[in-house]
Amino acid sequence: MFARASGGFSKILKAYALLSLIALEKEMCFSMRTNMRILRNACGFTLIELMVTIGVLAILAGIAVPNFLGWLPKARLKSAARELYSDIQLAKISAIESGVRCAISFNPTGYVLFLDENNNLALEDSETVIKEKPGNDAGWAGHKGVSVSDSDLPVITFMANGIPTDGAGGFVSGDVKLVDTENNKRNVEIFVTGTPKIIDPDNP
Repeated sequence: MFARASGGFSKILKAYALLSLIALEKEMCFSMRTNMRILRNACGFTLIELMVTIGVLAILAGIAVPNFLGWLPKARLKSAARELYSDIQLAKISAIESGVRCAISFNPTGYVLFLDENNNLALEDSETVIKEKPGNDAGWAGHKGVSVSDSDLPVITFMANGIPTDGAGGFVSGDVKLVDTENNKRNVEIFVTGTPKIIDPDNP
């Protein structure tokens, strides 16, 4: 009887040991698969993933670069118009603050702001230059790709009250027409009140 019980207990121990080995083997396999997955993820991109990424970047570049190149001339034109607008305001404020007429003299390549102390609309050596924007080979007033298509204001003078005049006492208004290499246009208008405004003639 004791021998049978001992034999049964031995079988139970063997079965328990076998189950333990099976459970340990499963745990080790699961651990190995997890470690392999971690190692695979840590190794970086596969060749296919890299090729797909490069292809997507190439497509995005093909879309973005032409749009950027088309946007750049218009951005330079807008910058030139905004700077001229600000300088007209500067001339008006300078005349009011100093009590001396301030002139803006335009030319095919740029412009100059100065205090026209003798009211002759010409810059003399003794007169104060407030700002000068000479042109260069890049473009009008230093703005690349920008030129003056037309201007009916070769010289304009702001009186001490901020009103623009032609130097003979008459009130004046007019505009400076700017254009870029893509034929985009911006006009900087000056009204008889001395107020400047930037206008897109193609979309008034």
